[in-house]
Amino acid sequence: MTEKQPIKQATIIYASARKESLNRKLAEIVRQKLLAQNILVEMPDYATLDMPSFNDDARHAGKIPPMAEKLRHILQASNCLIIASPEYNWSFPGSLKNVIDWISHFRPTSLEEMPIFLLSASTSNRGGVAGLMQLRVPFDALGAYVFPSAFTLGDAAQAFDKQGNIKDKSQEKALEEMLNRFLIFVKKTQKNIS
Repeated sequence: MTEKQPIKQATIIYASARKESLNRKLAEIVRQKLLAQNILVEMPDYATLDMPSFNDDARHAGKIPPMAEKLRHILQASNCLIIASPEYNWSFPGSLKNVIDWISHFRPTSLEEMPIFLLSASTSNRGGVAGLMQLRVPFDALGAYVFPSAFTLGDAAQAFDKQGNIKDKSQEKALEEMLNRFLIFVKKTQKNIS
């Protein structure tokens, strides 16, 4: 994979089904920035990723949730994965762990060597950093390439204007700069897309 190969597609997952989710707003900002760089973006409605709890017996019996299959194919066609996750009790949502568990059991796994950028918008002033530290663990175990820097937006209930933009322009600039560094990281690490 040469450094000059273009990034054709990114997948974004915002790990909250709440209609006014702060992480959905953050994910939408990232989506718009990627589209502006002519990168196709797949951003499934998180409510559609609500799958039965992972069960190895069900998997061996061929009872794979259809959305797990669909997400697998989306990821296989993507050069990178971006996740905006809320922080629940200093960790990340169990529903997101369930999605990861279902996806991880396909062979070949679509997460191995996948460049991943982690983000969080949180009502706490810490910005969800504790949750993102834990979210790295399953991806490290699966051989993904988690970008070393993560973007966190604290006090996020007051961070967005009515149009869904980040009010603090320095935070907006920090997100854009970090995203651009991630895209360089993707070009250096991305796996071959068939």
